[in-house]
This record gives sequence, structure tokens and C-alpha cells, in this order.
Amino acid sequence: MKKIALLIAFIMLLSVFMFACKGGDDESGQEEISDAASGNEASVGETSSPDGPTPAAVREGAYETVISTGAAYKKSVEPYEDKYPDTYGNELTDGILLDEGSDNYFDESLSGYAVSGQDLVIELDLGEVYDKIYMFKLGYLATTQAGINIPSYVKVQYSEDGENWSKAATLKRAKFEEGKRQEAAVSLKSYVSARYVKFTTRGSSYWIFLDEVMVIADVEGEDANSAFYEQIKEVYAEIGAPESPVNGTAVDRTLFPVLVSRNKSYKLEGKVSSTFPDEENAMLTDGKYTGVYEGGTWVGLEGNQEVTVTIDLGETVKDIATLEIKCYTNAGIGNYLPAAVKMAALDKDKNRTELGNVFASSSKLLGSYSFTLPLNGAVSARYIEFTIICRDTKLALIEECAVYAYREYRDSLLYPDVELDFADSGAWPDASWDTVNLIQGLYPQISALSDPGIYSDHYNTPVTSPLLTDGQNSYTTDIHNGKFFKFWGGTGRKIYFDLGHVSAVQKFTASFVDYPDWAVHAPGGVNIILSEDAKEWYTAGTIEMNGEASTIMKCELDLGRKVNARYVVFEFGVNGWAGADELEVFGTKSTGGSVSLAASGFQLYNVYAGQRMAPSEDILGGLTDLVLLYNTNDRKYTEENLIPYVAYVDKEGNIKD
Repeated sequence: MKKIALLIAFIMLLSVFMFACKGGDDESGQEEISDAASGNEASVGETSSPDGPTPAAVREGAYETVISTGAAYKKSVEPYEDKYPDTYGNELTDGILLDEGSDNYFDESLSGYAVSGQDLVIELDLGEVYDKIYMFKLGYLATTQAGINIPSYVKVQYSEDGENWSKAATLKRAKFEEGKRQEAAVSLKSYVSARYVKFTTRGSSYWIFLDEVMVIADVEGEDANSAFYEQIKEVYAEIGAPESPVNGTAVDRTLFPVLVSRNKSYKLEGKVSSTFPDEENAMLTDGKYTGVYEGGTWVGLEGNQEVTVTIDLGETVKDIATLEIKCYTNAGIGNYLPAAVKMAALDKDKNRTELGNVFASSSKLLGSYSFTLPLNGAVSARYIEFTIICRDTKLALIEECAVYAYREYRDSLLYPDVELDFADSGAWPDASWDTVNLIQGLYPQISALSDPGIYSDHYNTPVTSPLLTDGQNSYTTDIHNGKFFKFWGGTGRKIYFDLGHVSAVQKFTASFVDYPDWAVHAPGGVNIILSEDAKEWYTAGTIEMNGEASTIMKCELDLGRKVNARYVVFEFGVNGWAGADELEVFGTKSTGGSVSLAASGFQLYNVYAGQRMAPSEDILGGLTDLVLLYNTNDRKYTEENLIPYVAYVDKEGNIKD
């Protein structure tokens, strides 16, 4: 026994010596965390008794199925909700990971936790006991910017009942590489059983940013594509193929698409999720499209039901041409698209005309998607009914139920008239000297330098989108990937931001995609225009957009000093498509030591040049009987259009001058 004890003591001493001499892998200087659990069942605290069955060894070629996707969880520390939230409380198990090469801590896949000196405990409920669990992972952003660092350690415990927990296993972090997504992981040699899994981590700096916690088991994963396809087949067998749209007046789609359902009342019959409520029973016709999960525009319909949305257009509309429902799907967490949408028109007496059935695409498992029914002939209706068929889904997320007509002149603008607040708001109540992005999270106002054209409502991102200031950059040049604020048509744009109070601004950045093969062009330059009162404006300079073709160009203008401004305008040209993933204005809320614009030496500028202004005596100098005719190929003027404006016509239609 003494020999055995001495041998054990010697082995322990040798182990301590080897661990002390091993050194860290992390180039950041983090303490090294040993892979204590890898290949050592004792270190993970098997819950079976000494006399119980020996856990089965993990087989070669085991499935690596993430069984925690969509699992509910609770946290001991909440993230900073204003800027780095855990959106809807499911980001850590939603299956959406940070792009591999991204260092953007504002990315929607991340949530940020201030846990320096304290533990963050994340406890998952897998919903049932799984018998073949053998791997655990935690994904994080590896960066040292802005007070962020990687976790100092990550441990995991598991339990079948949520009360009796295993010993803690330590996850090994990847070798530190600045500005990348990395993982801490542990893989066991034997299977374990659990329903509850607890991850414990701590920050080595002020912040840590996490994208996913994962529990992996040797079980065959469900093919989400095939499962959704079966749902669609089932519904197709029930309701049949889409009927041919009714014949009616031919639709001229060269005219302007007009959203005739905007802000119309509707009746929703079905169960709505409390997580995604239909606020004020108005969200489905408010005309606000973001296409972004975090956009705050979604209404959640609970699964396994048919939901009916009946829109009252207020009067009989005789030129209805297109019906559309905008949706979002994330099959990884069980939120599928509706399997199909049935569409019908009703007259003022509720007489019904079936217009058609539109089925989902089984290949669309993540992102925004529209169910669109373009009619080959216009229909007349007072009411439009959408029947949304949800099958095996947790939630179906709906953003808008839209009804379009095509008309010679639009009755709504792509960009509402710019309305700036001229009231003096004074200084910031919490004027800080910290340099920050002053437009982070602000919504802009936009004006076009010329009419964007007849398809502008479809091809331009609406002003209600947060994409320009959400802090999220794209890492691909696909302008349609949901990261870019898109501009199409017209000769240019002015993007207005109201900072709220006069601030000290110094640096401006603009990030545009350039991809000529797709007719996507970064502007040659972005003019920066500033004002303290929205009355007198000054040109501060130009962001020169220099960079290689077919890349994302992020460029800046640094004034080298601070100047006072409350209003900031980004002005640039549009040639075909333009796409910006981010605009930034850096400065301080404190204006101490900053120069007024009047004393800056900048040139005065008429920021309103080129914009439509309401006629007034001051502007027209007493002239009357004027008409504005746009010079554009999008409008087809005829003699009949013009005669009433260029001649005096009597009641009988005779020209008298």
C-alpha cells in the first residue's frame, strides 16, 4: 500500500510539474485552461454509482448533432439590452453563428455581457433526457477591442433532473486569434445522459460576447429541408394547386406600385405569440418592412393553426393587382414558414372570390421570404382575406400583409418629406467627453436628388429599416444578403441625421459595396454637410471612396478637429444600385473646445437644393398658375395630359387662347 501511495503521490507531483511547464496557447496572454475533461470521464463527474453500468464509449464516426438548438435557457446575468441584447431571449440557442472572420461586436448573432470578476451561468433545458451526449461548445468573439476579451474559463455541468449535477468539466479554448469567432469545446470518450446543461464562464476583461452554446449528441439529425417539404406536401394534398388568378382589366406594371393596404384596419383570427405581439392591432398593415429579425416588425403566429387576416380597404378598390405576405424563418429553432397562404377577395357584401394559393419554398430555412401572388388581371374588392396555414412550427413570423395596385401617379412617397426639428434643444444633459458613434441606432430621413422611378418601392430599402446604423457590417459583396441598405434609381441621395443636441463631431465613415458585375457601384465620394440649427448648413468635406472593385469600401473623413453640429447629412450619387451597410459619426456629447460652424471656415451650402418645396409667395414672387412637370422617361405625357395646363379651355372643352 505504501508503494502504491508513493506512486500516486509521484504521479500527482509529475502532473503538477508538467502542467506548470506547459504554458499557454493563447497569444493574448490569457491563462491556459487545461482540457481536464477530454478523454477523462472522472473529470466530468459521472453520476452513475460505482456499482452502476459503465458508460458506453463514444463510437467512431459518431453523429455531431446539435440538440440544443431552440432550447429554452435562463441566465444569471443579463446582457446590455440597449446595444448588445439577447434578442427575444433565444440568441444563445438560435443556431445563428457570427461570421467566421467578423470582429463586429454589434452583430445580431452576439449578445454582450459585462462579467468581469463574476460568473455568467447559462442553464439550458433540452426538453427531454438525451442519452448519447458527448460534446459541449461555447462560441465567442475573440477580440481585445473596446474592453472585450475572451472568457477566462468555461465549465459545463449536466443533470437529468435539474437538481443533481455532475462535476464540472472544463472546455478548452481555441488558440487566440484577434478579430475572429472562436469556440471553447470539450469532447468526452463516453456518452452521458442529461436534460439540463449548465455552462459557467467569466470574463477576463470587462466584456465577453457570445453567439451560441451547444450540446452535441450522437443522434441522427433531422433534415429540416425534408421535414418542411413534407409539411408543404400535406397542405398541398388538402387544398390543391393554386387556382388561376381571375381575369380582369389588364395590369400595367410599368406604372407605380401603390400600397393600398397601408394603415388599413384588419381582423386577425388566430393565436398570436406574446413574444411577438401585434401591437395596437396595426403592425400587419403599417408599411414598415425591415426583413431583419431584430427589426421589431414581426407578429408571431403560433404553430399548428390556420390564421385569417381580413383587411378592410375602406372602400371598393377596383385595380388590385398584387397580394403579398412578408415572412421570416429560422428552421434551426423550429420557426418555419407557413406551409401555404390562401388569398381571396370580398366585395362590400362579403361575396367571395378565390384568387389563388401560394406555397412556401422548402429550401428556404433561414431569412426573410415573401408569398407573392401577381394577378394577370386586376380585381375589385372591399376586403382582402389571407388565410395563413401553419403546420409543425413553433412560430410563423409575419411582417406585412400587403395589397398593391398600379397607378399612373403614386399616392405615397418612397421617402416622406424631410421634416427637421428647428427647436433649440440645448446641450446634452449628460454631456460626456467619451468619443462615441453619435448616430448609432438612429433612424435617418432620406431625400432623393431625382425621382428613383416606378419600381423604387420594391428596390429601395425603406426609411424604417435600422440597417444604416445598426453597427453591423457585411462580410460578403451580395447586396441582397440583408446587411445592406439599398438604393436604386435616381441620381443620388441625402441621408439626414438629427443627433438630438448640438455635439462635437470630428470623424465620419461610410461603408459601401462595389460589385460592378451586378451593376452595384460604390459612389465616388460622400459629401458631409453639417448644421447646428437646420437653417444654416456648411460643407465639411468629402469621404473619398477609394478601394478595389468588387469589394466593400469603408472610408472616412477626419476633420482633425472638433466642430459643433446637431444635424449631419451624407450626400452621394447613385449609379444603378448602391448599397451601404453602415454610416458613422464620431464625436463627443460635450462641446468643450469645439469650434462653431460659423467660425469653422467651411463654406455655406444650400442643403435643400433639388428638393421639392411647397409653393409660396416668397418663392414664386407673385407668379400663379404654375404646374410642375417631371422630365423623366417614367411618365408618358400626351396632348390630352398637357392641354389643360398650357391652354385656357372653356366648359365645352374649346381652347380659347
